[in-house]
Amino acid sequence: MANLFLKFRFAENIMLAATAYGLGTIPTYNSVRFPAILHQTLNVSDDERFIVGISLGYSANTTINSYYSERRPVNEILHFN
Repeated sequence: MANLFLKFRFAENIMLAATAYGLGTIPTYNSVRFPAILHQTLNVSDDERFIVGISLGYSANTTINSYYSERRPVNEILHFN
């Protein structure tokens, strides 16, 4: 149990470091809920375990989230025949 505690402390330190660089974080279970897919996609050996996922991103009120690209009208790209 102590070993698992240390793994979560490691994740916590990653989250604190990301916060210091201006990123928001949240620990997520859904990102590790399907380990078989992760093993295959990331080419990780089966003897390794995924314990916790960490989602990273900028908060909604940051400058990076104020960019909006120009959009084409839907009727130009979506057609029903």
